[in-house]
Amino acid sequence: MKTCNKCGEESANNARYCSGCGYELSKSIASEMRHRGAEPEKKSLKKQVTGTIVGTVSFVVVYLIMQQFVFKAPSIDKVLMEAVNEMNKVCPMMVDSLTRLDNTIALPSKTFQNNYTLGFAKEDVDLSIFQSNMELVILNNSRTNPDLQFFRDRDVTIKHFYKDFEGNHLFTITVTPSQYK
Repeated sequence: MKTCNKCGEESANNARYCSGCGYELSKSIASEMRHRGAEPEKKSLKKQVTGTIVGTVSFVVVYLIMQQFVFKAPSIDKVLMEAVNEMNKVCPMMVDSLTRLDNTIALPSKTFQNNYTLGFAKEDVDLSIFQSNMELVILNNSRTNPDLQFFRDRDVTIKHFYKDFEGNHLFTITVTPSQYK
């Protein structure tokens, strides 16, 4: 029941006007709140601000915890896949007048493979001499090339797969971390 502030008559809770004097009850409640200084509104606003601050701080804390424990740095295999995608955007490309880098592949267990096509047929060259010379050049390059520092720092195995211009496999040179460190 609502009590009228003007005449003191009781009316139903859902009544808009006093049943005794006809005074508008909703105005009397609003004016009563104005006389009290609208404390309920201030308390409500303080609760909202406090809730917003607590919610924001909680979100930041949870976000930082998630960053530390859930969103770990990508694995080396994933980083190698991204490097392969970038390299393959410019492939095929000529390395020298006889060697074309066709593409690169990321293999399991931190292995990066370059696939090359040589500009001669298998029968046109002594493969054992050519392979020996290439192994020396590749090993030296793997040890000293600043562009390969990323691979050296992460102990990546680097494979070089060679075929002739007819598509015949010639040889594969594998450089392991123990060889270039």
